[in-house]
Amino acid sequence: MLSKILNQLILLCLILVSSTWIASAERLPIKTYTIADGLARNDVGCIKQDSHGFLWFCTGEGISRFDGYSFINYGTNAGLSSRNTNDLIESRNGDYFVATNDGLSRLSSSSFTGSAEKMFQVYRPEGGVFARSFNVLVEDRSGNIFCGTNGGLYRFEPGNEAGKFTRLDWIPVDERGWGPVASLLLDRQGRLWIGTATNGIWLLRPDGTVSRCAITGESGVSGATALVQDHNGNIWASGAGNLYRMSEVPAAGAVVAQMVKVRNTDRAYTNLHARVLVETPDGHIWLGGNGLVELEPAGPDFEQRLYGIGEGLSDSQILTLFPDRDGNLWLGSESGGAMKLARNGFSTYREADGLASGRIAAIFERVTGDLCVVSGNAFNLLKGRRFEALRPRLPAGMTYGWGWNQISFQDQSSDWWITSGSLLRFGSKPGGEPATTPKAVYEFEDAAPHGGVFRLFEDSKGDIWISTFSSTAVLARWERASNQIIRYREVDPEKNGAPSAFREDRNGALWIGFYQGGVARYRDGHFTFFGQADGLGGGFIRDIYVDREDRIWIATALGGLSRIDNPAAERPSFVTLTSADGLASNQVTCFVEDSQGNIFIGTGRGLDRLDPTTNSIRHYTTAEGLPDDFINVAFAARNGALWFGTLRGLARLIPRPDSTIDPPPILIGGIRVAGVGRPLNQMAPVDVADIEIGPNQNQLQIDFFSIGFTPGETARYQYRLDGVDQDWSVPGSERSVNYAQLTSGKYRFMVRALNSEGAVSRTPATVSFRILPPFWRRWWFVTAILLLCSVPLLSFLYYRDVRRQEQRRAREERFRELERVRQRIASDLHDDLGSSLTQISLWSEVVQQRLHHESEAVTKPLALIATSSRELIDTMSDIVWAINPQKDHLSDLVQRMRGLASDLFAASGTQFTFNAPPAGQDLLLGANLRREIFLILKETLNNIVRHAAAQRVRIDLRVDQRQLFLQVSDNGKGFNVADEKEGHGLLSMKSRSRDIGAKFEFTSVAGEGSTVTLRVPLRQPTGLQDSSRWS
Repeated sequence: MLSKILNQLILLCLILVSSTWIASAERLPIKTYTIADGLARNDVGCIKQDSHGFLWFCTGEGISRFDGYSFINYGTNAGLSSRNTNDLIESRNGDYFVATNDGLSRLSSSSFTGSAEKMFQVYRPEGGVFARSFNVLVEDRSGNIFCGTNGGLYRFEPGNEAGKFTRLDWIPVDERGWGPVASLLLDRQGRLWIGTATNGIWLLRPDGTVSRCAITGESGVSGATALVQDHNGNIWASGAGNLYRMSEVPAAGAVVAQMVKVRNTDRAYTNLHARVLVETPDGHIWLGGNGLVELEPAGPDFEQRLYGIGEGLSDSQILTLFPDRDGNLWLGSESGGAMKLARNGFSTYREADGLASGRIAAIFERVTGDLCVVSGNAFNLLKGRRFEALRPRLPAGMTYGWGWNQISFQDQSSDWWITSGSLLRFGSKPGGEPATTPKAVYEFEDAAPHGGVFRLFEDSKGDIWISTFSSTAVLARWERASNQIIRYREVDPEKNGAPSAFREDRNGALWIGFYQGGVARYRDGHFTFFGQADGLGGGFIRDIYVDREDRIWIATALGGLSRIDNPAAERPSFVTLTSADGLASNQVTCFVEDSQGNIFIGTGRGLDRLDPTTNSIRHYTTAEGLPDDFINVAFAARNGALWFGTLRGLARLIPRPDSTIDPPPILIGGIRVAGVGRPLNQMAPVDVADIEIGPNQNQLQIDFFSIGFTPGETARYQYRLDGVDQDWSVPGSERSVNYAQLTSGKYRFMVRALNSEGAVSRTPATVSFRILPPFWRRWWFVTAILLLCSVPLLSFLYYRDVRRQEQRRAREERFRELERVRQRIASDLHDDLGSSLTQISLWSEVVQQRLHHESEAVTKPLALIATSSRELIDTMSDIVWAINPQKDHLSDLVQRMRGLASDLFAASGTQFTFNAPPAGQDLLLGANLRREIFLILKETLNNIVRHAAAQRVRIDLRVDQRQLFLQVSDNGKGFNVADEKEGHGLLSMKSRSRDIGAKFEFTSVAGEGSTVTLRVPLRQPTGLQDSSRWS
């Protein structure tokens, strides 16, 4: 009976302890990932981060790779030896080794581009079923893999495909082959620490010597389930329900384990049964087991904090811990998935943590420094890790006011001020809580009979500034020295509305914001008003803040934030930042400053952190642990903690200096063509080349991403397409881009990531692709068409060339025949007709001489016969010369023209000058062209001899480019062209010029002579000689 009662009491105590644990403190900034997010399974026994930044999770359904956005899972269908995975490491050459319950699986870097069914190569040592169950892996400096199995310790040499296992038999196993190795650690000195389940801790030195340390627990000799080396080089081990610091005694060749003391514990971690152990960058030691323990160094010992379901863990059974490169602590659980405990994340408090309501109206500190939160018509005091609600008793008929931010608080004299329809002032009890009854009640019936108190603010003198909210809003000040209310009528409630924010700068000037927009500065008893015309953002002024540099920050409901850098100036200038400058929203609600000088900006879409020196902005939302994205109020506590009140709870942030953030990497996540994915290296390559897209598939989607887990750090992306975009796109958060209706050709897509500080990826990721043209524009089709078209074309050209050659030969033959005919005609005319005319002329002259004394009637006809005969001889000579093919040269024409001029001008005694082309500039002329030019010259010279009475004549013949130029000028008596009718000779010359396409000009001035100009176009460049004729 007594035993039964004792057991019931123990069970009741355990339930009370457990319930106290669950509801004891704030919720940690934890983000949980489960099957619903893509994780392979919710039991996570190992978490690692590879050289690319990917996180890997070992589960009971294979391994999962996480890039910060999505998971890719690998199981037995990909060749993994067992779905139960226990550990994973990335080797120096980039291969991945996975410890499973049925062998060691190797995932080589080249496997990511091969078949998805056979990605893993499996290795199993000899030694039975226990030796095939791998628990933990570590790679030494030589590239060998040490494997802790249920059948002892093995060294695996992965030098070739087969690999080689060697069992290190100094780790004992029983007769069944059972001898679990639970943990391995390769320290910075190259020593290998081996934690067994039941055979103590072993040390393998680089020289091959081995030492053993036995840890004794309640059940006998134990081992170490977890080993870690801290930043000081100390080796820590968890085993037998305790935490140990290991040390080596070189002289004795031994290893000593010293148990670490933990003090100030509210729940002993000896009941934790720690499975895993890690150190975070802040020097804290974390243990995971039946819950989570944080050990903070406190002198030679540690202070502990224990976390469980009540603090936000999704599962109290912690199987693994891993600190990533960004300072986050990752937890793997038995059934609650993976958890990310964010560095610089937000701890949260809700009603379960003692708050009267999650709707936070105001935050302040009491005179004693205790944090106090106004919510649910109560003052919520932070006592340890929970809140306790205090509800002062209001006089009958009074209710709490509805304002927020600057409302009820405790002043510097420890009095409590509470807003209502009136203003209540309570004294303090000895413990600091508000007194039971108010010491004073201030009515505002004269100033605002229908409005309640809306805002309160205590200035540096201890005076309380008061705002009421109604159509007749009042600005007033309670003067501490006189205990009187002073009203300020300079504020027009119809124009400005109720005062909605107060703040005092270093110079003692009071800045006041108004419900209807605008701010006022009260200095030296005078108000100066500023509005949108001065550069202030528009809308309701929710908060005013003065930072350490005495800059004024003003929160507006519509226009973002406005900042005054020179508040002492008569007309200060405003600098405005909006969503266009990177703010999450143009509705700004509140401000607070951390110890680094960063300004935290509350908005309707989360919290922004602004670095005033660089204007870089980080965004925080519920993803980083905020209970809600609407930030209502903010407060900086004396201990440096920042508090943020939302409509669904309270958040606390402990700011820490930023770690160095490398430029964000950028990777290609996927390529889809016409909605169909293209095979891609699953390690998300930086460069993708040789993508070919069909002419009817020119819709392209490219996915990209950047790996990073820093809280508040959201990557933005810029991209461009060479040949289409001139510059990088505007930074945006979208992680894919679509291109449609691109023309055929080669393209190169580039994308880069930017972090909050504006740093861009060192190397952009690229995708080179080619859109194929339609088949009728491809080279083979064009070549085929050309070949098809070229056959008839070439045949036609060949036929035409043959015909032309035949025609040319026929034409040449006709020309030769014509020349022969011309030659025969010229010979016949010269020999037959010429001789006959000469005989007629001679016989007529003989007859005339014999009849010299006869009558004129007989001799005159004979003279006419002789003259006509001589003229016919001259005409026939011209005809013979014209048709003679041997005279078809310019030189022949010059000779003929020169002879004609000599004969005519010698008889008349006229001086002449004949300028002809040099002998080397000869060319062929057609018979008709020679004849017409010669006859025009002959007519011109005959006219000069007959009519001009000229003393001098000048003849110029030259070839200019593509024309033959002939000009004849004399100094004869000339005539007035306008007064004379054109004679037959002039008309004949013009007619001949038209026949040969020449330009004929005739000018004459009475008493000055005449000029005839002939320009004959030629159809071939000058200076050339060939067998063709000019015409």
